[in-house]
Amino acid sequence: MKINLEIELLRTFIAFADTGSFKRAAELVFRSQPAVSMQMKRFEDLVGKQLFEKKGRELVLTEAGLNMVSYARQLLSMHDNIVEKVQGQKIDGKVCLGIPDDYAMLFLPNILKRFSATHPDVVLDIKSAGSNILSQRLNKGELDIAILAVRTPEEGDIVLKKDPIVWVTSKDGIAHTKRPLDLALFLDGSPIDKNTVSSLQKHKSDDDEPLEYKVVLESKSWAVLTIAALSGFAVATMAKSVVVPGLQILTEEEGFPNLGHTYIVMRATPDTQSIATSCLAERIMDDFRNDLPSTAGADFFSLMNSD
Repeated sequence: MKINLEIELLRTFIAFADTGSFKRAAELVFRSQPAVSMQMKRFEDLVGKQLFEKKGRELVLTEAGLNMVSYARQLLSMHDNIVEKVQGQKIDGKVCLGIPDDYAMLFLPNILKRFSATHPDVVLDIKSAGSNILSQRLNKGELDIAILAVRTPEEGDIVLKKDPIVWVTSKDGIAHTKRPLDLALFLDGSPIDKNTVSSLQKHKSDDDEPLEYKVVLESKSWAVLTIAALSGFAVATMAKSVVVPGLQILTEEEGFPNLGHTYIVMRATPDTQSIATSCLAERIMDDFRNDLPSTAGADFFSLMNSD
């Protein structure tokens, strides 16, 4: 007997696969959480397979569910392309996106190129600032979507990436051998500067003495810190994904304490979501799911140096 896999069920299923929870999926498809739960129960009944299972407190996809994801994406993409071509659907409007400057380098090349190509009538208004400031602006309704670096994701955040924080210095420099250590520090209340300072305060060297350091540069700009490290002026800390060629990552074996990690999350304002906003959110998640470069800095510099 043939079954009919309804498009809305596929859309909700993919929203769960992308977010990992019924609550976050509900926000993406503009439905209540109970409605999403009912939809997914119906979807399981239709395919005749268990697609979800409890793992501790988490709800995760079963093997059958994971296999279904790829097919569901293909069907949904084909459906949306057909509808757009037949109806000539025009998606327009304005979406205000907030993003820190270091992650702007990481995301914007793909976002601007791909999203503008598929949604030429949508105006992107991009704001760059520290994650704390962007979070405040999002809460005030001044942004539609924000990509943020956080220590701990909030309820409702869509986690895009877990990004290690690393020590960096020039490959040819000796700044990392000096004591006290010359340190270039983020000054934006981000997880990077908080983790750096707390790790230094806790760290003990082999002779049970704290790692001595002095802050020789403070900046809210990733570019300034990168220049300080590349020039050999100081050691800096940053997210691993934005480390550029010419820098070396320093390890615990070299006497530098583990700095933990930061989460890159996407946070939206539910009250102001539009079709254009949802399309941009999907574009961002697609970039992470498919072909986000492992070292965005290297990718960015290769673009700059290409003929």
